[in-house]
Amino acid sequence: MAHAGQLQQNVILPFYKNRVIVRRHQGAVYHRCYVSFFRLFPVVPAFLLLAACNSQHVLVKKSDLVAAEQCLSLQQQREAQWLQQQQLWQQTLSALNETLSKPLSVNTPAPVIKPDVVQPAECSNSAEVTTAKAPRSTGKQRVGQVEKAWLPHLDMILTARMDTGATTASLDARDIQVFERDGEQWVRFTVIDGEKPRTFERKRVRKVRIIQSSTEEAERRPVIELQVVIGSISQKAEFTLTDRSHLDYQVLIGRNILRDVMVVDVSESHIAPLNMQDKP
Repeated sequence: MAHAGQLQQNVILPFYKNRVIVRRHQGAVYHRCYVSFFRLFPVVPAFLLLAACNSQHVLVKKSDLVAAEQCLSLQQQREAQWLQQQQLWQQTLSALNETLSKPLSVNTPAPVIKPDVVQPAECSNSAEVTTAKAPRSTGKQRVGQVEKAWLPHLDMILTARMDTGATTASLDARDIQVFERDGEQWVRFTVIDGEKPRTFERKRVRKVRIIQSSTEEAERRPVIELQVVIGSISQKAEFTLTDRSHLDYQVLIGRNILRDVMVVDVSESHIAPLNMQDKP
């Protein structure tokens, strides 16, 4: 029996002849009333749910509980793997910092200094003779930096500079004009022979586009074929036509002529013999 002053509450008594007896506690007096069981039947689940909430328990299916336990176990495994990976990264970073903190040492062998050995001079009554070591013969024409070039097609001897950096040979030509003859492209140009200008016409083989280092604009040059003789080497080669009046030499010999047949000695000039026996 409850004491007075307690909160008002309902007490559900056991079933009594298809009815539920509800006692309402109010103060110290209990009021008994009879309520039909069938009228309270829809309210019973609500009372049961309220009782479960008050006792901090929830009704869960066993299959749902097993799935929740599996999910929790998987999450714990992933957390353990992440912690293990994080520890491995920290160890690697610590080892790298330790390596970088050490001073860089380069083992350079000490230079070996050999003392100069002075040979005693030998006394001799004969005169001292100095002989230079002869260069190995390669079968190629040895030429200097500047040579005389014989051009049989032009019947002219011109001074030429050997340039291993140039791809194609070049000829000093003025008043260059391209025209058509028998459906083919020809070139009319003038070459200064001493002080006398001479005009020639040759078939144009092709044209090239050249960019000089002194200017950004490209120059288009016609290309012709000429026979050239330097020393004992005679060959037919391509020449680009351009105005070389601002340069020292009328002919530039490039790699298309020098390759595999000549060796350039830049310390010498005019060492190849002039050969004018070849005819065009």
